[in-house]
This record gives sequence, structure tokens and C-alpha cells, in this order.
Amino acid sequence: MKAKLLIIGVGVCLLSSFCRAGITAVNYDDDGDGAFICDAYGWEGEPIEVLSINVVGDQLGEVGHILGDITTDTAEDPTLIIGNSIDNQLDFAWTAYNVNVYMSSDFVIENVFVSTPNDWTVASVIQPILNGSEYMGQIQYLSGTPVAIGESLDFGYDILFDGYTSFTFCQEMTAIPEPASLGLIALVSGGLYFKRRFFVI
Repeated sequence: MKAKLLIIGVGVCLLSSFCRAGITAVNYDDDGDGAFICDAYGWEGEPIEVLSINVVGDQLGEVGHILGDITTDTAEDPTLIIGNSIDNQLDFAWTAYNVNVYMSSDFVIENVFVSTPNDWTVASVIQPILNGSEYMGQIQYLSGTPVAIGESLDFGYDILFDGYTSFTFCQEMTAIPEPASLGLIALVSGGLYFKRRFFVI
């Protein structure tokens, strides 16, 4: 009897490893207000458990947004890797940068990084909380070398999610000018974190 249960247990474990969701479609675009501009992106294909996308755009306002949606084949746990290369088209250098991520269902932020400039750091990662009817997480990046006008900030993170097969998301990007003290960053991020967000996809 124990041997049969062991065989059944192993079979369930093996089967569950094949039942992980695959992402079947991703679409995103800027929100059209002119604060952030990027080309619209759309992908649809065979299910992929781990999918990487790259957001390349120009930030012309202090707070910019991309809006998008994700579709999966089952309600399990795929991973979306979001890389960003954002050009500073504002009239000031950036000494900090906050990224708020909103999704229509719960998710986890992992593997946060910043690659350019190479002396920037990840100051904090706040895992999502329910904020009204959506979930919001936050990443704060701090400078070594400020991102000058015309230069780029390259950063990224993974989002893991499950429970549904269709998701909406928003990436809200806030550039912070110099001088940016830790107190200013805390004030800005705190205000953004608890501010009620409204967006429609």
C-alpha cells in the first residue's frame, strides 16, 4: 500500500511540474499622455513559462506609464522578466528612480537589478499589497552617477503571478532630480505608494 502511495505521489509531482502555466500573449504601450513614449509591443505564441520583454523609451515627464496585459494558458505560476532602457529627455539629471508596478491580481517581485549606470543600486523592494482593486509593488533605485540629460537608465525585474489566466499591469516610472536626499525619496515614494491609482486598459 505504501509503495502504491509513493508511486502516486511521485506521479503527481512529475505531472505538476508539467502543468506550470505558460505565457501565451503580452501587449504593452505607453498611456498616451506624452510623459513616457515607447513603441507599442505585442507578442502571441506557444506557451512560455519564462518570457522576457524589453521596454525601450523616452521619459519626457517626471512620472511616466506603460500599460499592458498578459494572458496565460493555465492559472499557475509563469514568470515575466521586464527589462527597461529609459532615456532621460527631461531637463534635469536623475539621482533616484522609483518604479511602481500595478497588477489586477497578486504577484511577487524578484531578481531586481540595475545595470547602467553601473554604480546605481537597488535601494528597496516593497512586495505588492492590495491597493483598492489592484495590487501594487514598488522598487526604488538610487544613483551613484546621476543619469544626465540624454543618457539612459537600464534596469529590470521579474514578476511571478498565478491564480488567473488574464492580467492587466501598469509600470509607473518616477524620475527624481538632484539633489535627492533619502528623506525626499522616502517622502515621494511614500506618497506614491499609498496614493490611490486609477487606470483603464
